[in-house]
Amino acid sequence: MRPALLAPKSSWVALLALALGCASAAPKPSGPPTLLSQELQVASQDLTQVALRLGGQLQSPGAATLTRATWELVADGEVVQRGESALGTALAAGAATPFSFEVKRPYVQGTEALQALAQKQGPLLLALRGELQVREGGSTQTVPFAASRSVRTPRLPVVRVQRLDAARYGPEEVTITVGLGVENPNPFPVRLSALGWKLSVNGKALEEGNALQHDSVAAASTGVYEVEASLTQETYGADVRPLTQRASVPYTLQGTLEGEGLRVPYSLGGDLQLGRSR
Repeated sequence: MRPALLAPKSSWVALLALALGCASAAPKPSGPPTLLSQELQVASQDLTQVALRLGGQLQSPGAATLTRATWELVADGEVVQRGESALGTALAAGAATPFSFEVKRPYVQGTEALQALAQKQGPLLLALRGELQVREGGSTQTVPFAASRSVRTPRLPVVRVQRLDAARYGPEEVTITVGLGVENPNPFPVRLSALGWKLSVNGKALEEGNALQHDSVAAASTGVYEVEASLTQETYGADVRPLTQRASVPYTLQGTLEGEGLRVPYSLGGDLQLGRSR
C-alpha cells in the first residue's frame, strides 16, 4: 500500500493558528440600537410660543453615531409642524448615551387666534414623535420615539385699577392719579410694548397717553403703571368749577394693552372720590 500523504508542517501551523484565532476572537456585537429612556420637557414658554426639549438615553451594541432626529409636533391631536434636527452624537459600544434636542413652535399666528386660544379650558397637550437615525459603519438604522406633555394654556393679561386718587389744588383744579395694574396670570413673564389710556370724567374726554414703553411683567405678578391727569378749565371746559365742588364724579378709563403678539382692549370705570384741597 502507498503511504498517506502528509500535509507540510507549515500548513498545519497555519491551520492551528486560524483555529486558535477563531476560538479567541470575541463575537461582534449585533442588534438594533435601543431607546432606554425618553422625556419631553418645556424648555421655555411665553405668550406666543413654546420650546420643547426631548431628552433620553440611547444604547447601541457597537460604536455608532446618532446623526439626526426626524419629528412631528402634535398639538391636541393635530400635527402642527414637521422637521428634523441634526445631532451628531457619538455612541460608545454598549454604553447608555444621553441625547437631547429642542423644537420651538408658535402657539398660533395672529392676535385674534391668541385671544381664542386664551379662552380654551384646560391644559394644552403637546406631543413629539418621530425617528432617531443611527449610523454604524455603512448602514443606518432608525429608532422610533414618542413622548407627550401637557402645558398650561397661555392667558391674556388683565388691566385693573390698583389705585385711584383725586386731590384738589384749588376751586378749579383737581389732579387725578391712577395706578393701572397689569395682572399676569401666566407661569412665565409677559413682555409689553404699550399701555394706551384715555381718561374721561363725567362723560367728557379729559386726557390720554401711554403709560409704558417696553416693559416685562414677571410670572404670576402685577405690574403697576401710573397715569396722571388734571381736571382744570383748560382740560375740561368752562363748567369745571361746579364739577370740582362735588364729592364724587363718574369716570371711565379706556385703552389698549400691547405686546409681542398681544393686543388687549380694556374699559374701566366707576366713581372718583374728590379729596380735600391741598
